[in-house]
Parts: sequence; structure tokens; C-alpha cells
Amino acid sequence: MSRQRRESWCRFGLRMVLVHYRLSAPGARFVALVAFLAIAFRPADCHSRDPVADFDAAIQALVNLEEQRRKDTAEELERMRKGLAELGSRVHTMRQWTQLNFDLDKQGKIPRPKTVSKYLQGLEHRKETTAYALLQFRDQSRGAVKSGRAQNFFLDECGPAAFEMLYCRSLSRDQSRQGDADDFEREVLSGMTTNYKLDANIIRHIRYRRGLTGSKLTGRLNEKPLDLDHLNSVLRQAAFKNQVDRIASWRDRALAELEKGQPVSPDTAGKLMDAVQTLLDEIRAEKKKQAKFGFNAMRPYLQAERQMFAVYEGAARLIEANEAADVVVEEFKSGTICELLAYMQRNNLHFDAADDNGDVAYNTLYTLLSKFYLDLRALQQAVADSEQSYVGMAQRERQIADVKLGRSVSGARGDLWGKTLDGIQGAIEADNP
Repeated sequence: MSRQRRESWCRFGLRMVLVHYRLSAPGARFVALVAFLAIAFRPADCHSRDPVADFDAAIQALVNLEEQRRKDTAEELERMRKGLAELGSRVHTMRQWTQLNFDLDKQGKIPRPKTVSKYLQGLEHRKETTAYALLQFRDQSRGAVKSGRAQNFFLDECGPAAFEMLYCRSLSRDQSRQGDADDFEREVLSGMTTNYKLDANIIRHIRYRRGLTGSKLTGRLNEKPLDLDHLNSVLRQAAFKNQVDRIASWRDRALAELEKGQPVSPDTAGKLMDAVQTLLDEIRAEKKKQAKFGFNAMRPYLQAERQMFAVYEGAARLIEANEAADVVVEEFKSGTICELLAYMQRNNLHFDAADDNGDVAYNTLYTLLSKFYLDLRALQQAVADSEQSYVGMAQRERQIADVKLGRSVSGARGDLWGKTLDGIQGAIEADNP
């Protein structure tokens, strides 16, 4: 063999080590490199050595290096697949209730028409403006909190997601991955909205209304419809007590008929509405008298009139019911803000305006609801980031699997697997002319 040929084989052996060098674990890299150098460059000059023996030794070093590399690749592949399975399991449910039931338009889940009317554009703008105002300007949102408008905004935005999350938690572990999602949630969030319990002092102040259009059924949680137990100071006066008791009596009679599985009788319906209308007329008449003494004197009667409007609408809704389930709302004794949202979503309820003593309770609800809204935003972003990580891990898993099977390896002039020795030698020499 010529001197030039022997030098070429030495360069080939060294290049094969370098080709595999970056694909192996650090320890295997060092051992293989030292082994080759010890064979290729021991004190005797490379030109005077047996080229066949030197080449066999270099190839054996590469074989050892390849065996170690495949072993390390198999271990890395196992770790990668385990990580993929864990991440995929944890993200699955979170993606479901943060991206399929929350902020649907921005997620691209709702087909958007090519032309959006000015009316719909205005609705979108008001929605974004309302969210910004409620979250950024808390002090200027007190009126929206007192009226229940702020709470209802967050209820409409987050209610479906809360309802689905609570439903998933009610399923067994085999039916739902919510347990994995809860682990994911605890890592991302502080846990306030899922752990802070609403007590009776907050719940007793929650006033609800039910109805999409037309008359609204009103009441307080865990109490009968048509709230007559928390009247304002005017309606508690002795002058109106008999009329209030009359309304309560006909209301109870209507509920008794509904509980028997039959609609409210015409006689009961007529007398209930007559009692409510009579009291409303009396309040209006007294309000006009008090108006002569100024607004402060008239104000309690104005509040009483507004309360009677709600009672009137509730009575109209009550007499249209066919059974008790149409007007009697299930109890909500205690729970987190997430459970309250799911409860109100399930029963088609919205927050009604707070009374004068409900400020503390409604302010607490506003704080928790805004926190829940922001939590969903944070979870949405975390899920999106995790999905990107999952895609990257899946791509890396496929690359590792290919390397393990010997289908691909980066080296001089691209893929060296599947080439003959002469082909590999030619690729190396072409890479270094």
C-alpha cells in the first residue's frame, strides 16, 4: 500500500470518530477518541505501521463507540417518550376547558364571517373595553359591582369553562384526566380560586335573576323565589305589612300547587298579581307625596318601588311555571368561586343588584371572579406553551428513534449510513480536498 493511501486511511479513521463524536454521550466520546488516538498515533510513525491492522483497530473503536451511542440513545428515547406521555396527559383536559370553552373567538374556534357588521364590531369593542375597565380601573367599577354587571361579565366569560371543569372532576379517573389537569393547574396558579371557600355570610347576600328576555324570576340563593324577607325600610313599615304578608301567602300557595306537579291555578295567579300590583300602587302614591320634601325623603320610596318592580316580574314568571323545578333553585350552601360559577351556569342564573348591605359580599365576589378570569388567561397561555413543548419533544423523539434504528446521522456530506467503505472514504476526501 502506498504512503499516500496509508495516510488517507488514517485520516478516514479519525474522521469516522469525529463524525460519531457529537452523537454520543460525553463519557463514550472521550473513551472512543482516546482509544483511536492510542492506536493511530502511538510512538511508531503512522507511515511505518501495518495499515490493515491500524484500520481494523480504528474500525473496532468506531464499533465500540457506536454500541455505546446506541445504548445512550435508547435510554434517551425512553426518557423522551415517558416525558411525552406525561405532558400529553396533563395538557389534554386543560386544553379542553381553557381553549374550547373560553375565549372562543380568539382561539379560532368560531367561524368568522368575511364581513362583520358595525353592530357586531361594536359588541366586540365593548367586550374588550369592559374587561380592561373592570380589571384595570377597580375603583371606577364600583357601580358595576353593586349592580351585578361586573360579576355577570365574568360569569358569561368563565361560566362554561367552570361548568366543564366541575363536570370533569365528577367523573372517575378512568373517564377523565382532570386529576392530571389539576396537577398542571397547581404548578401554574396560586390556587386561590380553587381553594378559597365562600361562607354563608357571602352567599346569603347573593341575589339572582333568571330569564333571558321578558320577565325575570328573582330571589336570593337558598331561599324561596320572590324575596320578601329582605325588604327595604319602607316596605317593612307597619302600613305595608298586611299587603306584604298577603303577597307571601299567595306566593306560598302558588309554590304548593307547583310542587304537586300542576301549573298555578288561575285564581291563585290572579290574586297574587293583584296583591303585588296593589302594593306597587301604594308605594308609588307615597313616593309622590315624599317628593315634595326633597330627594332624600323620596329616595327610600324610590328604592322600594324598584324592589317591587323585581317582585312584580318574579310573580309574572312564577305564574307561568308548569312545575316547581321551573322556579325553585337548588341550594348552594358553600363552595369555591369555580363551583359557584358552575352552579349559576347550570341553573341559568345571573347576579341581580346587591342591596345596601351586600357591598362587602359583592366586592369579594368581584375580586374572586376577576382572579378566576385572569387564572383562565394564565392557564390558556401555559397550555399553549406546553403544546409547543410537546411538538418539539415529539420531533426530537422521532429524531432519536431514527438514530437508534441507524436511519440517520449527521456527518460529512450529510448521511453516511448505507454507504460502502469506498463511498464513505470518497465523501470524507471530497469534504477535505
